[in-house]
Amino acid sequence: MINFKESKTIRNYYVDIIAFLPFLLLLISGIIMLQYHGGKAYLDETMGINGNTWIIIHKILTVISLPIVLLHLALHYNWLKKLVTLKLKNKHSGMNISIFIIFLLCASTSLLSWLIFANSNIGEALRGIHNKLGILLIVFFAIHILNYYKWIVNMTKSVFKE
Repeated sequence: MINFKESKTIRNYYVDIIAFLPFLLLLISGIIMLQYHGGKAYLDETMGINGNTWIIIHKILTVISLPIVLLHLALHYNWLKKLVTLKLKNKHSGMNISIFIIFLLCASTSLLSWLIFANSNIGEALRGIHNKLGILLIVFFAIHILNYYKWIVNMTKSVFKE
């Protein structure tokens, strides 16, 4: 007989693992982009790549990461609904609602500055806000991973044991 709760957990584990690498690369490229947004010339290179190319890499990683992160959130829809309506009470609720809000704001400012207000003062202001939110998101993402570290380790052991 299929244990649906266990199969959902394993499915969530695989989605989380698949989401981790592109999201991590997105965060790393975002850190690199902070140098250029901070005044480093876009023709100067970081790790052999100039700032203009880093922007393209960051946007490509955004296009790859966003649907995977949205899938992660969709798989946790009921949990997320309880979290947002403040009906979920666990030790990580505050952190999880914070990372969700920061993610939404970071993604919104990014997409608005990229797709709607590209070459305008509003776009520049949105990119500035996005930069600050991105730094905050990196910190909260690291804490999120640490909060679920035991689950990740236990699931990894369980998956590779089978």
